[in-house]
Amino acid sequence: MSLRWPAARSFRVVRGVLLFLGLPYATVVVALFLLQRQVLYQSEVYSLPALAKQCAAEDLQPWPSSISYRGLLAEPRPQVIRGTVLVLHGNAGSATDRVDYGNVVMPLGYRLVLLEYPGYGARPGQPSEVALASDAAESIQMARAQFGAPIFLLGESLGSGVAAAAVAKVGRAVDGVVLATPWDNLPHVAQSLIRFLPVKWLVKDRFDSEKNLADYPGPLVIVMAGQDELIPNDSTLALHASFKGVKQLATFKRATHNTWLGWTERAWWEGTMDFLNHPGR
Repeated sequence: MSLRWPAARSFRVVRGVLLFLGLPYATVVVALFLLQRQVLYQSEVYSLPALAKQCAAEDLQPWPSSISYRGLLAEPRPQVIRGTVLVLHGNAGSATDRVDYGNVVMPLGYRLVLLEYPGYGARPGQPSEVALASDAAESIQMARAQFGAPIFLLGESLGSGVAAAAVAKVGRAVDGVVLATPWDNLPHVAQSLIRFLPVKWLVKDRFDSEKNLADYPGPLVIVMAGQDELIPNDSTLALHASFKGVKQLATFKRATHNTWLGWTERAWWEGTMDFLNHPGR
């Protein structure tokens, strides 16, 4: 039976409204799916000569060499070196923006390597979860072969996801891990930030840190910023709760996502590194 005229007109009106509302929504969903890596990986790119200039200004060395560099090396002097800390930075900028870590780990006698991602700085490549995790795992193995144990990872934000993914590949090659403002998995975070779109089903690079750390046998320190505006505290707490190994949770209640480092003090770093070196004490 065909629709009578009033019902048919109402149907056409409703259909028009749905199309009017649905097309922009669908366009946003498709655009977000296609552009998500550009949104996630906000890299700063520069040339090798620019890198050399920056290294000279900051007293850093390209590691392992200036041609095939994977990161920036800083050696504590004149102290006896107690180990090596590999830093995996957040999604924006480059490794050269993280030189402040030298001010906290080098006075304690630790060598610092600010690892750089493929597609960031002067490194070729395109960033993705597979590319970053595989590259970080290779860098960990290279650092252990060159410097020996202990090797510690410090991952911030996106770098926490990269660190966890790398640990899933190298396991015992890492002696301890610090994850600052981490998540349990990236789809959880994405959905919390964009509630009106089904983004958790669209995320390509999932960085499932819960899963990646499940078999890690070493000590883990998780740092939570109490006022984190990007990573929900419940996501960070979920990661902490899921890890069954030896762990610590440090909460800086007034810190935001990008200010947590400024809330730390030397005593905290001393205690943290002592825990990583002697987790059973």
